[in-house]
Amino acid sequence: MLKKSVLSLVVVGLLFGCKSPDKVYFQEIEKLGVIPFKAPVTSIGTGTMLRGTPNYVTPIAPPEACFPDEFNGQPTNLRWTSGVAIPASYRNMRFDFNMKLNSLIATGTPGIQFNMNMTKVQKVELDIREAEFEMVDQMALKDFFQTGMSQDCKDILNKYPFILEALRVTSMSFVFYDSFGGKMTLTSANIAEFAILGADVQWYIEQGYKLVVVSPKYVGYRLAQLRPEDEGFVRLTSSKVKNDAYVWQEMMRR
Repeated sequence: MLKKSVLSLVVVGLLFGCKSPDKVYFQEIEKLGVIPFKAPVTSIGTGTMLRGTPNYVTPIAPPEACFPDEFNGQPTNLRWTSGVAIPASYRNMRFDFNMKLNSLIATGTPGIQFNMNMTKVQKVELDIREAEFEMVDQMALKDFFQTGMSQDCKDILNKYPFILEALRVTSMSFVFYDSFGGKMTLTSANIAEFAILGADVQWYIEQGYKLVVVSPKYVGYRLAQLRPEDEGFVRLTSSKVKNDAYVWQEMMRR
C-alpha cells in the first residue's frame, strides 16, 4: 500500500519577505529533489523526452512512444509509484487573486484556471494534500533497452534527456477569501464564478468553502540521459538547474 502524505506549501503575506510567492513555491518543490515545471506542459510523465530549457520545456513525444506500458502483448513494468514523505514544517500557501496566480497554477499539467472576473476574491489558499513520485524502474529499463526498444528511440534518447522521476500531485484544495479575510461560500451552482475546470478534472466541494481537485497534476521532474556506452542503465541524471541550464551528475559505477 502506498504511503501518502500531505504536501503543504508555504503561506502568508509578510512571511515571504522579499521573495515573491511563486519563487517560494518553486523553491519548496526543489527541496523535494526535483526540478519544478515553470510553464504549462501537456502529455508528460515518466519516459517523456524533453527539449528546450528548464524555463520552457517541450515534449518530443508522448511518454509511451519509447517507454510503452506493453510490448508484444506483455507488460514492460517500466513504471512504479511511491508516496512522498513531506516534512511537517511545510505550510499552506496563500496568493493574491490575479493573473499571476493563473500562470503559476498552470505550470506543469494544466487543468484549472481561476475566473478573474470574480472581483470579490482577494486571496486564494492552496493546500497540496497528496502527492507521489512516479518513477522509471531502472532494472526493467535496462532489459527493455536491450531487447525491445527500437533503434529510432535509442538514437533520439542519445540526443535528448527523458523524465526519470515525476512528482505528481493527486489532490489539492483551494479556499477563496474576501477583502475582510472571510472564507467565501462555494456551491456546485456558483463554482464557475470562481474557477474554470476542464472536462476531465475531478473535483468536489468540502465544508461549503473548499474546492478539492483530485485529478493528477505533474509539478516537478528529474531528468536522465541514456548514452550508448551505458547499455540501458541510467548513470547521468539532473535534479538541479543553474542559470536556466540543467546540472548533470554522473552516478557512481559499482
